[in-house]
Amino acid sequence: MTEKQEFLRKTSFRPN
Repeated sequence: MTEKQEFLRKTSFRPN
């Protein structure tokens, strides 16, 4: 898994 995909996974909850 790429860093970007990992990041998107961790932020998939959409803080905004």
